[in-house]
Amino acid sequence: DSDKENKDNESDAEKEKDEKEDKTQDPVKDSDEKDKDEEKPKEREKSRERSRDRSRDRSRDRDKDRGRDRDRSRSRGKDRERRREDRKTLAISNLSRNVNEEHLKEIFGNYGKVKETTLAIDKAAGLPKGYAYVEFYEERDADRAISHMNSGQIDGNVIRVEHQADRKRRLEHAPAIPMRPRVQRTAPV
Repeated sequence: DSDKENKDNESDAEKEKDEKEDKTQDPVKDSDEKDKDEEKPKEREKSRERSRDRSRDRSRDRDKDRGRDRDRSRSRGKDRERRREDRKTLAISNLSRNVNEEHLKEIFGNYGKVKETTLAIDKAAGLPKGYAYVEFYEERDADRAISHMNSGQIDGNVIRVEHQADRKRRLEHAPAIPMRPRVQRTAPV
């Protein structure tokens, strides 16, 4: 019996020893687990912050898009107004160097009230470039001037008269003027 009791005591002592070892190891495990448990809420909070930031960014992007749409619609209105103004302004090309603004105002004044005339001047030479702009108060007056003066003559030159917008469009879509190939000259032999 005493041997049995000794064995039981020994096994009890071993169990206690194992439990003590487990307890000494548990605080380390517990602290690691606690750290992990503490890190999880931190990670969750970081994830929430990132999600909020992304949401804010998307919201800002939508606001910017709305602003762009408003700007576009405003600019469309301005474009329409500018096109209407361009319909009142005529571009006259192939003018001789003898023509001046007063001369143009007098000629085009036969078709309606002229608001302004502008003759393009070459600043370097101080001479007219050969084209001008005539702005009317009314679009119908500009149209009447085109129908009567396009392919007409001023100072001996056949002129071209068109809406400024049409001239802009024509020049934008015109092919580039090809350059002449250079001919290399050799010295006589």
